[in-house]
Amino acid sequence: MKTFYCKSFNYGSSGGNPAGVVFFEKNQLNETDMQKIAKEIGFSETAFVQKIDDCNYKVRFFTPTIEVDLCGHATIAAFYCLAEMKLRGGLFLPETIWQETKSGKLAVKIIYEDKKVKSVLMEQADPAAYDIIDLDTKDRIAKSLSLQTGDLIIPGNNIGPQIISTGLKDVMIPVKDRKTLNDLVADTKMIADISRELDVTGYHVFTFDGTQIYARNFGPAVGIDEECATGTSNGALSYLLFSKGMIDSYVEILQGESMGELSKISVNVSEEAGKYKVLVGGTAFITDEFSC
Repeated sequence: MKTFYCKSFNYGSSGGNPAGVVFFEKNQLNETDMQKIAKEIGFSETAFVQKIDDCNYKVRFFTPTIEVDLCGHATIAAFYCLAEMKLRGGLFLPETIWQETKSGKLAVKIIYEDKKVKSVLMEQADPAAYDIIDLDTKDRIAKSLSLQTGDLIIPGNNIGPQIISTGLKDVMIPVKDRKTLNDLVADTKMIADISRELDVTGYHVFTFDGTQIYARNFGPAVGIDEECATGTSNGALSYLLFSKGMIDSYVEILQGESMGELSKISVNVSEEAGKYKVLVGGTAFITDEFSC
């Protein structure tokens, strides 16, 4: 068994969301073991990776408290570490490999440059849009962020809080400007209660500063008060904005500014015959590793 600590979606020398990555052989770990290890590591998510063959890997994701179906930054971390291990032996992974997750079988692409791993791209699950949040719940969401209901807007656009999923359901919550985003105060207990009521992982709060998108993510219902980079949430957000004509097919989202951990998540959204495809990517680096 080999364990890595890795940061995904770093922005130059800044940011990056920590993830644990554990590579193990069949029958080496059970579900109870995985949950215990994820709690001990203590990062927002840990990926447990089991090789099926050279192109296919089974991956499960655990927060310190529960298993989740999919995790963007932990996927980036897992396959970055896998590619790095291969490079140490002078080998390259296939350009496209597959992860079998509880959100389905999803493609992962490794981008190399000068015999180094430049970035990792992951396919998201098919986007799903759920009902727009009703006014009473919208009022409570605003209160849980110490905001007024009128703050939950993008000026000049008709977009309100809505549940979206590209593997995990989150509430996409617009706020009027970057200062409002950075200054909001999260009531984690109230956010957790509303998240459970709506059957979502958490809140993904976003705004525009010119053409640049900034975001914050809160998931206290699954043991994550706030994290500085989230792949699946930004994939869902990009699908929503693209479907409403608010962004082009490629976008870079900055997250974690208020945490002092500014991170960059790259997203590509395409549509053909009414079917959307979302790819989320970014860079990563290893901070520690262990063998046992």
